[in-house]
Amino acid sequence: MSSLEAVAEWFLRLNGFFTVQNFVVHPVNTEEGSQQRTDADVLGFRFPKRQEIVSGEPLVDHPAFQDARLPTFVIAEVKAGRCRLNGPWSRAEEGNVTNVLRSFGMMSATSLDAISKAFYENGRFQADDLDARLLCFGADRSRDLSEGVLQFTWEEIFGFIFDRYQAFWRAKRQNQQWPQIGRFLWDRSKHQEREHYVAEMLKEFGVGRAGE
Repeated sequence: MSSLEAVAEWFLRLNGFFTVQNFVVHPVNTEEGSQQRTDADVLGFRFPKRQEIVSGEPLVDHPAFQDARLPTFVIAEVKAGRCRLNGPWSRAEEGNVTNVLRSFGMMSATSLDAISKAFYENGRFQADDLDARLLCFGADRSRDLSEGVLQFTWEEIFGFIFDRYQAFWRAKRQNQQWPQIGRFLWDRSKHQEREHYVAEMLKEFGVGRAGE
């Protein structure tokens, strides 16, 4: 069975993101040795003018992204339980956000500190040319996270995937080149009602509903 990280990445891909799963943050200084610092479950980048037409109809992305007017960069944490951030993404002194941003090369060296500071303080950086933020996927949203952190529940994610499949069922039947997770979720959605499908996927991946 595919992982929750794969589900999160597939959801972002369906919403027009170019993605990297399990991005490793390597040691920066020689005294750290060879052990990796941490890894980001999923990284994603989405262009603001993204539009995809399928069988004459435009795909409608999740409301969190549909009308985005800026390039969007995300660092996503994936949890089976309630949304939370691991220490490497919340402890500013470790500089892991800075290392990820530097690796992608999307901003100047002089702006890295300001962007990283905003990430650590609020979970989001916004400017005239970039919207960068932390995402968290989990069984339930948390009130403990900064307001800039975008949170998704698995119930919401599986519901979105089901709706996308159903809306473009005929056009998406030829999906042999999809990754394993895309085909798995597709196959399980056949001849299903939405509520039953969501419940089945929550059980399959061992996660609960929001509020449980």
